[in-house]
Amino acid sequence: EDIGEHLPLDELAKKLYKIELRRIARHKRDRTSDPLVSNRTSRQIYEPSPVSASQQHGISFEDMQKAIQNALAQQKTEYQSLLEKQKADFQSQMVQQTKKIPPLIL
Repeated sequence: EDIGEHLPLDELAKKLYKIELRRIARHKRDRTSDPLVSNRTSRQIYEPSPVSASQQHGISFEDMQKAIQNALAQQKTEYQSLLEKQKADFQSQMVQQTKKIPPLIL
């Protein structure tokens, strides 16, 4: 999904902030360490700057869009990895269940 198409930088920053909040919440929920958490809070990173959009931190629209695309790609990879892990866990549980259930004799 291209969330950055035709949006001002402050709107892009808000969307990226929301994506990061969801990712952080997911890491907290799953009790996994989050390699992307830094000393700065997400709010500080993505708060709109009072300078004009073209001067905002010297970041071009293309750079911002690429950063968002990279964040989305990483999120997709994390979701796929988590899904594969859950799938493997489920299959393992199913094998354990079949070992516990005695075969039916007709």
